[in-house]
Amino acid sequence: MDPIARERLFGFRHAFDSPVTLWITIAVIAALLIASVIIWLLHTGERTSDKLHDELVKRVVSWAIMTPLLLGPVLLGAAWTILAVAILSVLCYREFARATGFFRYRSLSIVVVLGISATTFAVADHWYGFFVAIPPLTMVLLAMVAVLRDEPRGYTQRVGLGVIAFLLFGHCLGHLGYMANDADFRPIVMLIILTVELNDVFAYIAGKTFGHRKITPQTSPNKTLGGALGALILTTTLVSTVGHFVFAGSGVDTPVRLIGLGLIGQLAAQILSANGCRVFGIDLEANKIELAQRLGADSGCAPDNNASQRVVEWSRGRGADAVLIAAATSSNEPVALAGEISRPKGRVVAIGAVGLNIPRQSFYERELTFRVSKSYGPGRYDPEYEERGHDYPFAYVRWTEGRNIEAFLDLIAGGGVD
Repeated sequence: MDPIARERLFGFRHAFDSPVTLWITIAVIAALLIASVIIWLLHTGERTSDKLHDELVKRVVSWAIMTPLLLGPVLLGAAWTILAVAILSVLCYREFARATGFFRYRSLSIVVVLGISATTFAVADHWYGFFVAIPPLTMVLLAMVAVLRDEPRGYTQRVGLGVIAFLLFGHCLGHLGYMANDADFRPIVMLIILTVELNDVFAYIAGKTFGHRKITPQTSPNKTLGGALGALILTTTLVSTVGHFVFAGSGVDTPVRLIGLGLIGQLAAQILSANGCRVFGIDLEANKIELAQRLGADSGCAPDNNASQRVVEWSRGRGADAVLIAAATSSNEPVALAGEISRPKGRVVAIGAVGLNIPRQSFYERELTFRVSKSYGPGRYDPEYEERGHDYPFAYVRWTEGRNIEAFLDLIAGGGVD
């Protein structure tokens, strides 16, 4: 195992490299302390009954126990996170089997545990092909083993319970463990833990404040419609707010640099903005930069106005995920600038007719991917496609010349492009 992999799996020295991880850790600890103080003050002031006080104390104590058990492995490293998720999966399945009586079918229960174990192995090995193959393999194995009991009565129920158990506690929770394979997994996993914890708090507060109508009084008598809606609204707001900081600079919150803000550049800036990308435009003319910003670009500057430094600062020091060159010039300067402002392993796409003397040093050091866009997309200049109307198979060529134009027209119709 190389030192980088060992540090990712077992290292804890970089646990707080992401400020979001630190903020979430502090917020969770502070929330538990503040909740404890509020509960004590309410009980001291006789604002809560003994029954309600005991219920509140149990909730806080349960989260005080679960929080270090959940956050601790995440801070310690990816391997501990994967192991913790595996243990959580088995414990959840054990409770499910006890509640449904599935534990009586010992052979099927063993299959479910084997499926969870195989999922853990695939996650630890970062073997995604095996990871996605495990569910159908486990389902088939459950169906086969259930036949061996030679009990036709209840066969569908036994298999169905086994499938549900594995999908819920093996495959679904396995995705949480698989996130640990991401280089910046800590803030992502901790965001999930935080939202689950606070969703319970939001549901309780909203339910006590607005909840009068029970949702399922026979199944869960304490769950109210007001509590469910309040938790949904507040949790969604929390995820969308904190998620912006968690995914800043990633493909979910993608910063894109656009060199050249003529007609094609302006359209590209609008399309990128409509799809949630952060856009920085570069052009020689100030009025084109202003137009791009009015149409959705976040910022921009001239190439001779310390563009490299400004772009790097604007991207929080990371560089561009993608650089689109929509300029028309024989100069090699746009390509050279693209290499300077790209992040490591970023993408550079030449849309316009520009000089293509690629500077080796910047592209080599950052391992950049360079592509040249061919007009409207696959199918262009192909007589079979353009003249005889033979379309490319959708499953194999998702974006053809025709489908690109179709998507563009949809953006115009929806107001995404002016």
